[in-house]
Amino acid sequence: MTLLQDPDLKIFWIAAAMVVALFVLELAFMLIGISASLRETAADIGAYIDDVDIGETDSSSVDGASAASGILGTVLDIIGFRKIPMTMWLTVACASFASLGLALQLGMKAIFGFTLPAEIASGIVFAPASGVTGQIARFIAWVIPSYETSAVSKSSLARRRGTVMIGTARRGNPAEVRVYDRYENAHYLMLEPLNDEDEITQGTEVVVVRLPGGTMRALALSAG
Repeated sequence: MTLLQDPDLKIFWIAAAMVVALFVLELAFMLIGISASLRETAADIGAYIDDVDIGETDSSSVDGASAASGILGTVLDIIGFRKIPMTMWLTVACASFASLGLALQLGMKAIFGFTLPAEIASGIVFAPASGVTGQIARFIAWVIPSYETSAVSKSSLARRRGTVMIGTARRGNPAEVRVYDRYENAHYLMLEPLNDEDEITQGTEVVVVRLPGGTMRALALSAG
């Protein structure tokens, strides 16, 4: 049985083939004048993680969901998902997985005369491949900083803390709230309170809440 036909190597050969396919896809996009990576960066997609529709009106649910989205965001940062365009990240991920997997299996074949089952080999290389992918993605983002953008969508400001700068927010009477995005850029939003009976005075710390349908509200976290 040749190495190409070995079922325990099949998943890694498929990953290697995807590297070639994604590279060809990227070239095709460039030739027809479409900017790379399915034209939306992984950074943009990652930003949507903070944009979770909620219906609850208590601060504990907001804090809990914010913590969950923060953990997921940290994982995405570790693997470099939000650093470079999506097809480029997929290419790096497949290349890392394929190269480490093939190195493991070929090493086992050369030393012990057999290869590991595909499931076991995949599990062994998954974490190292994720780490390598993150390192390469961060290096690419550093070498080609144009892939990083400080432009964010308004919806990505959900779950972020801010401060009421001007006015008192009441139902039907929004106040100006200053919110910083993940690039530390300040945004000024006109927001009403999340709860109908609330009044949020100037200087109060709030968290921005996005309701189903896209409406943005402010929930007070401290007394004004």
